[in-house]
Amino acid sequence: MQLVKDVVGNISQVSDSSLFGASQFSITGSPIAGLENLSSDVPYVLDKLRANTFGNGTTNTDGGIRQCYEKLPGGGSTGILTRGYTNPSLPRMIMLLTDGLPNRRDFDSVPNNATCPCLISPGAAENNCRSCAREVATKRANDASTDGVTFVSVGVGQVDAAWLSSIGQFYYIDNFDLLQTLVGAITAAACADIDVSVNCSRGQTAAIGGVVSNRLEITNGGIFNYTSPLPFSVTLDAAGLQDLVVQPSAGSPPGVQG
Repeated sequence: MQLVKDVVGNISQVSDSSLFGASQFSITGSPIAGLENLSSDVPYVLDKLRANTFGNGTTNTDGGIRQCYEKLPGGGSTGILTRGYTNPSLPRMIMLLTDGLPNRRDFDSVPNNATCPCLISPGAAENNCRSCAREVATKRANDASTDGVTFVSVGVGQVDAAWLSSIGQFYYIDNFDLLQTLVGAITAAACADIDVSVNCSRGQTAAIGGVVSNRLEITNGGIFNYTSPLPFSVTLDAAGLQDLVVQPSAGSPPGVQG
């Protein structure tokens, strides 16, 4: 859970318009109490995460994803990612954290084009089926990705790495103590879709031995607080160039990489 709290904290620093919700899954999937609707109140979100307790049991990955995103037969979607989602410029991400293999599914909701090869009746007490559980979870994750949702999976210990890699970006660690090493990568995945505009002053011609300067203005017109070094490249069509100096001005990103 510390990983989730740290990711929430990091993302909120990049954009104070970020919204958060959370679900959990074992035998069934359910929203974490108080986080069934998206919230931008970071202290509130962190309090709800701290207060949550997890149950043990089978691994209903499908149920957990369904709580976040479910494609409706008539079009549109429902789930935590939809409720309270009011800013279309915000990228969306589902982070799946699991330490088990999918072996149970929500039998009352089968994604389109997914089938269950086993003969277990819906609602049966012991409705465990690994191949069925993986298929419906795959279809639901793919539906979310097709709708533009970034899907990131974190596997701990004995997980199906090949399957998790097939449904989105995948990170593996062998024990929970190493989860904190992934905070930066997951934050970057959530905040990768940052747009900036660039203006450059007109080209100038320098006399031999002379010096010219151009001003490059980079404007962040979006909702993000840009905190990472900004990579860029410069193409110069000039002979005899000896030096190129890049000097960030006030208000520039914290680092410049050229």
